Amino acid sequence: MKRIASLLLSIVLMLGFTIPAMAAESYADVNGDEWFAAAAYALRERGIMNGVEGNRFAPNETFTRAQLATVLYRMAGSPVVTGEDSFSDTEPGAWYADAVLWASQTGVVNGIGNGLYGTNDPTTQEQLAVMLWRNAGSYVLGSEYASESGAENDASAYNDMLPIATAEKNSNARPAIKNAVENFDEYDTVFIGYPIWWGDLPMILHTFMERYDFAGKTVIPFNTHEGSGQSGTQSAIANKLSGATVLQGLAMRGSTAQALVCAGTDATVKNWLDGLGLVK
Repeated sequence: MKRIASLLLSIVLMLGFTIPAMAAESYADVNGDEWFAAAAYALRERGIMNGVEGNRFAPNETFTRAQLATVLYRMAGSPVVTGEDSFSDTEPGAWYADAVLWASQTGVVNGIGNGLYGTNDPTTQEQLAVMLWRNAGSYVLGSEYASESGAENDASAYNDMLPIATAEKNSNARPAIKNAVENFDEYDTVFIGYPIWWGDLPMILHTFMERYDFAGKTVIPFNTHEGSGQSGTQSAIANKLSGATVLQGLAMRGSTAQALVCAGTDATVKNWLDGLGLVK
């Protein structure tokens, strides 16, 4: 048996830095001049919010708790989930079922009491604040996990990296990789980790994928982002590595991945790995 090993092509200092992509597909009820139009289009392009029946964004309609769970689930990369939720008012197989199950397993939602989730109930401001806070890792301002100096260092590193990433993207560059993977042929399963830059793979990932023969291998992508999910990178990897089998990847917000203590992060990763069906 060949070894199953993880080849983590990660640029550690940059994992949390995500550069947005811009694209748009029109909604019937959004003409592009509204104050929210750019956000609505960007979220649709990333598959986070797809509108409602009739190709409408429905900007003035109620945002339900099922819709909120679905948005957060998609932002997490729609990870594989198993099991059933404990709510009596959810329907197995419904469009929101995986999202509510994921949200309950990760601790993002706890229901509204009496065993109910409140699927079609409107999302209140307080519920929205709590779910977003839990999804971001339930961080506490002023804790040991954040400081002014840390924020300044992050901003400085981001600003230093931004023009480099932009230039590489615009020139379709193939940055050099310092170290080689020894005995690459001995690995039959390869995990590839990366951040999202300009809504795409960092260009060094193309260097890596073009450098080695992936024919017959199983490839599993995972990435960090700040709202764009996988941003189409799983399909890009599958198209580039046509001789490999590419399994469902995991997308996680960089702020969540970087948190030293983050409720639900371990469960999300475990559920994803369990769903892959790999054998040690």
